[in-house]
Amino acid sequence: MVNSIRRALGFLLLPSRKQEVFPETPYRADAVVCRASALRGYSNKDRASQFMLLKGHEEADVVRHLRDVIVEQERPPKSGKYEDGLNLVVFRGVFGSGGYSLDVTDVSIDGRLLQVNCDYEDPGDGIRTTAGFTQPTAIIPLKRLPPGKYTARLNIRRLRRSSRGIEEEGTTRKADEFTFKIQAS
Repeated sequence: MVNSIRRALGFLLLPSRKQEVFPETPYRADAVVCRASALRGYSNKDRASQFMLLKGHEEADVVRHLRDVIVEQERPPKSGKYEDGLNLVVFRGVFGSGGYSLDVTDVSIDGRLLQVNCDYEDPGDGIRTTAGFTQPTAIIPLKRLPPGKYTARLNIRRLRRSSRGIEEEGTTRKADEFTFKIQAS
């Protein structure tokens, strides 16, 4: 009886559009890697900070792709599949000493906008630093997101560590933005 009613009313039922389900947090917070040196001796200080999408499931794979983009000047991908391993990468640039770092404080999603908030910390008066080039880098693995076009925005807050403690320099500001596409599997 129920099946005959369903068949009889079938012409009234409209197929529902599949609703996109975005994860509450779009990244794997436990897998974020922030490192001070990533590019095996690379020391070109002319390359500014960069924000990009890179593929790779393992940290070593992502760092290899980062080296291709920074050193070999290849273009970062503008699309990828979840199965390829998708990561947002923040590369601060090259510094002639230690004491420069970055910390990912939050990654949020609002519709198709991913916002990455980072603290950039620099050494100030009275802080000893190590000699040698450092390249602060953050690798942020993404969770599975619905296929489509996204915008990633990097917001930074600058901090300075001195003998007096940590001081905030200005307000949080938008530093970079790019669009990318997640392809269906």
